[in-house]
Amino acid sequence: MVSVNLIPAATQAAHRQKRRLKVWGAMALVSAGLLAVPLAVNWYQSFRAAELTVENERLQQRLTTTRLELRALTTSANQLLQQLNRARALRAKRAWSGMIALVGANMPQGCWLKSIATDPGAPTGTGSKSGRASDGDIGRDGGMTVTIDAPRKMRLTGYATDAAEPHRFVANLKNTQVFSRIALEHSRREPVLDDHYFLFELVCEW
Repeated sequence: MVSVNLIPAATQAAHRQKRRLKVWGAMALVSAGLLAVPLAVNWYQSFRAAELTVENERLQQRLTTTRLELRALTTSANQLLQQLNRARALRAKRAWSGMIALVGANMPQGCWLKSIATDPGAPTGTGSKSGRASDGDIGRDGGMTVTIDAPRKMRLTGYATDAAEPHRFVANLKNTQVFSRIALEHSRREPVLDDHYFLFELVCEW
């Protein structure tokens, strides 16, 4: 059987061209879809990278702030530890309440004190992580030790009703055998209110 296509050639060509355009359009859509995937992935990665950069900067700022706070706290803790070690060293060196009681018990009745001072007046020192402390074995647990210039003398200043009483005071303190040296620095008669008394100063060393 013979078949004859009576559709004009121009119409047939137009149909073929239309089919080719559909195929090309479909292929273009598929290609565009395939190209959109890496573009979307790249955009998402760029977006996440920007977010991570901002988060990293925020964390760096927090880290810097935390380091500064830690440094301040460490400095404060070291200062408090050094003060504590100084207090321990001084407390271990001399029982001051007992020392004052000893002075009071040996002071003649005609004397009274107006001041008791240590020499040096204010202990000074520096903390260290090693070495020996001169005023107590501090830091055996591995902590900071302290070397301080602890008081080696005590100055007693007061008044006496009689010139012999300061000398009696010195003799009484020597009899306790607590101090290595006791000296009467001076004793002079001075007016006090409506009378005259002897102002004296003793230095007790150990």
